[in-house]
Amino acid sequence: MKSFIKLTFVVLVLMAGVAQAQQTGGVTGQVVDGLGAVVPGATVKAIDATGKEKSATTNRQGEFNITGLAAGKYKVLVSAANVEDF
Repeated sequence: MKSFIKLTFVVLVLMAGVAQAQQTGGVTGQVVDGLGAVVPGATVKAIDATGKEKSATTNRQGEFNITGLAAGKYKVLVSAANVEDF
């Protein structure tokens, strides 16, 4: 039976320095379920306005890091087995 626990996550957006006049940054955070338990093995995607995406998988502590993102707005999606997408 599939659990329908909404994922919550803390996202900290970090902007790195300028490299060859191009700004890049990243998204880092931790994915936890509604009860505060970490969610290892979740897929986290950052999708820009053009639909280009980068992804990462959470580690045993539910932490993820997506780097090399150009400056701009992103939609961040999280999915995990047996958990409702968020």
